[in-house]
Amino acid sequence: MKQSPQRHDRSVPQRPDLSTAFSAAALLAANALIPGLGYRMASKRAGLTHRRWHTWILCVSLVLITLLVALVATTLLRPSFGVWLLLSPALNAVAIFLFFLALLVLATTLHLANAIRGVTKPPTRTASAGAQYGKALAFGLAVTLVVAAAPITLGAIMLRERSLVNALLPSSDAFVPKDGRYNVLIAGIDDAPGRAETRPDSITVASIDAGTGQTVMVGISRSTQNFDYPAGSVLGKAFPDGNYCTAGCGINTTYTFGESHPELFPEGQHPGMAALSEAVTGLTGLSMSGTVIVRLSGFAQLVDALGGIDLTLNREVPRTGVPHLPGDIAPEYGPPIATGSQHLNGEDSLWVARSRYDSDDDDRMQRQWCVQQAMLNTVNPALLVSRSTELAKAMTAAMSTSIPQSGIATIAQLMLDARNRSMTRIDLTPPLVNPLQPNTAFVQKLLVAGFAGEQLPLPSFKEYLGRNSKPASDAIAQGNAVPAPTIDSSDLIQTASMRAETEPTQQADLPPCSVP
Repeated sequence: MKQSPQRHDRSVPQRPDLSTAFSAAALLAANALIPGLGYRMASKRAGLTHRRWHTWILCVSLVLITLLVALVATTLLRPSFGVWLLLSPALNAVAIFLFFLALLVLATTLHLANAIRGVTKPPTRTASAGAQYGKALAFGLAVTLVVAAAPITLGAIMLRERSLVNALLPSSDAFVPKDGRYNVLIAGIDDAPGRAETRPDSITVASIDAGTGQTVMVGISRSTQNFDYPAGSVLGKAFPDGNYCTAGCGINTTYTFGESHPELFPEGQHPGMAALSEAVTGLTGLSMSGTVIVRLSGFAQLVDALGGIDLTLNREVPRTGVPHLPGDIAPEYGPPIATGSQHLNGEDSLWVARSRYDSDDDDRMQRQWCVQQAMLNTVNPALLVSRSTELAKAMTAAMSTSIPQSGIATIAQLMLDARNRSMTRIDLTPPLVNPLQPNTAFVQKLLVAGFAGEQLPLPSFKEYLGRNSKPASDAIAQGNAVPAPTIDSSDLIQTASMRAETEPTQQADLPPCSVP
């Protein structure tokens, strides 16, 4: 008599035909990469009971992984999106999304491993085969932990970077263009120990077109003097006769004035940068949208975080200090940085940017421009991702800014829009501008031409000589400032000739450096 076949009980899980340990490991690894895929493969290959929730998990996983791939691709192709995301509250949602994806990987793969373990222990299974399955399960779980750790680590890094950015950038939204341009004042502050007072060592205005992103860098000599401050400004009220003297009143001294009189400036503003901004506006006619301080004490760390910079030196850069008193021997801190193409670390880059021995302000400004260009050339999306932690820490140590978080995202987008445009540099130094007697009308004429992408005009004899100095007020005569007498053209010509004879001879046919 024939026995009727046993009815299949779907409530009892069926044992898949996992003939090798490799099959078990493959199921777990596949499920770790795409949660739910392991269930699908097991049900098709070995008859593991298929549940409806298996399909739902697979569909949800595919959607989440697609979103993750799209997020990463968009960030790499459009770094400005990554900047916006880093500064946006949406970053918290992304972190939660990553943690959920990691939890999904862990939960589903552990559940699948338990199911496989339960159906692959028949009485006939040998000890050797059992050991192989144990190793296979261990391998699959190790893959699972690695895969699950990736989104958890990424989410943690993103939240940590966000906290560092919040410490660096103010959260206000007051970042607006002035006359169609974002003008950002960048001051390199030499805050080395032992200095009696802190002054900007380099002064640059980055003027960015609000529509096209076209950028003009305006270099200003720290010794610039003899010009008017804006009417109604703090400096204009304190020094109604303007910045007129022969010594001790270079434009960088306005920073020190602001630091010494914080009560004169609005609360919340950096008093030194607020004062320097007013002075730069008086010289150039440009109103500042924001300010950036780069502390030279942290500059080397910032360059090292970028992995170093590449530039070509046409003249040796001495690692030599400046004598404190006439007749003193200049202290040497090491051999000079040789000429030729160089890959410079942070310390060497700092010497290139600040070395003053056997040099002048114009030569040093050109070297600072080379360093700035080399740093910009080094930045790329892959580097920002791979060195995000080092860069965030270095920027926090080396920089402070009044630009709000929304402004950084705006600048990033504009810079990307203009990535195929060449950046223009205008130095307000000879032969275009006489820093000791600048003609502010000609300075503004220069800037208009530069912003329009036109060839820069050369000054006439009168425009280069500037205008006669005015007697200084009692306010500016205080401290170390020396009031200026009235200077006529012959005095200026004689001064320029003496300066040309006493300044170090340079290879005038070659700039001090260039960027490959």
